[in-house]
Amino acid sequence: MPPIEIVPTLAVMLFAGLIFAFVQTRFSPAEARLIGLSLVAHVLSAFVQLWLVFSVYGRGDLMMYHQYGTDLSDAMRSDPAGVVPQVLWVLLQQPHKLSVFVPAEGSPTATMVALTACANFILSDSLIAVSVAFAIASFLGKLVLYQAFRESTPRELHLPILAGVVLVPSAVFWSAGIIKEAVAMSGIGLFVLGLHRTLQRHRLAPAVAVAGSLIVGLVKPYILLVLLGASGVYVYTHRAARSGRLEFRPVALVLGAIVALAGVLAVGELFPRFSIERLGSETARMQAAAFNPKGGSTYVIGDPSQRLVLGQLAFAPQALFTGLFRPLIIESRNAMMVVNGLETTGLLALSAFAVWRRTPRQMWRITVRYPILTLCLAFVVVFGVAVGLTSANLGTLSRYRMPLIPFLVTILVVLSAPDRPRSARAAPEGARGAA
Repeated sequence: MPPIEIVPTLAVMLFAGLIFAFVQTRFSPAEARLIGLSLVAHVLSAFVQLWLVFSVYGRGDLMMYHQYGTDLSDAMRSDPAGVVPQVLWVLLQQPHKLSVFVPAEGSPTATMVALTACANFILSDSLIAVSVAFAIASFLGKLVLYQAFRESTPRELHLPILAGVVLVPSAVFWSAGIIKEAVAMSGIGLFVLGLHRTLQRHRLAPAVAVAGSLIVGLVKPYILLVLLGASGVYVYTHRAARSGRLEFRPVALVLGAIVALAGVLAVGELFPRFSIERLGSETARMQAAAFNPKGGSTYVIGDPSQRLVLGQLAFAPQALFTGLFRPLIIESRNAMMVVNGLETTGLLALSAFAVWRRTPRQMWRITVRYPILTLCLAFVVVFGVAVGLTSANLGTLSRYRMPLIPFLVTILVVLSAPDRPRSARAAPEGARGAA
């Protein structure tokens, strides 16, 4: 490690240690052990990402983010008062007055460059320290997401849910380092916890949800589009669910529809590529861009010439299976795909077990009893279809589906858990909120 990297990296490691010390005061010893293991896994994954980019691939987005981020951080040190506000405009994808070149202005790429510049400014341009800092931000996002699930599910399921949120290999590896997924996961966690606590009427929770949605929207607007739609489902079921039954409540239905529609329209206004009227054409564009006939792991779902949403949705069942469970272990062509295949085959087996264990009626009642599962289900189904339709390469599927993994595992853990005595069941979330 070059001497210039040592002090900033040690500072970030010290920060990670302080986080773990805080965690030990907020969670049970068993939870703290899993959380500590996850923190170590995120830090190690950041180092592996760097090794892969520099020693195996020879190039990668993180190199570009850091290179242009270093140019911006140098300018920030030269003229903090003049440059820092302009960097914030770059981060927010707005016009700026900087003389320093920023790639892909007004896009998530520019946001990532600005975020990297801010981290560089604090950490003396240390690539290792900045990579670890992004990994820690992703870890914290997952921990916050787990807190929302923890407050909404039975105590005896907390440990397996925690493991599914913070320790699934693909969800750790593909969100550790200077990559958009790391930032997106921090925003997803804040949004879900903020939304959950808003429904519980916590005073500052709406601000947390808004901050989380802004973070996600700046780096992955299509994730925010799906997340906001799923949040409308959650709002309705939270208001309408009572004792495992979903009652028809017109006011709650209207409120949920308003939340979902307003969110989707806002995303379309802020990020026109993902507006409702352009979803079909954008999906077709991404299919055409992702398709590489020379790649041994290429697959085709849908028709890149089909520009209508309904035309794309005709392939939804196949896309959902692909987005959630491929590559299977028998489709693996290299070491990376073997690891991915083991994970997806395990998820498929757990899904099959949950379906075998429960009737559709039982699964419905359990999902309604814990309304946050409806958010998970809506997000997994819609995002899984989107990933399956647009990825076109089995080798990249594990990265692009990574945001839905914590939601999927949480659903499967709850649905496959043994039945508990009625007296020991946690109160439905809607009932707790009403109380």
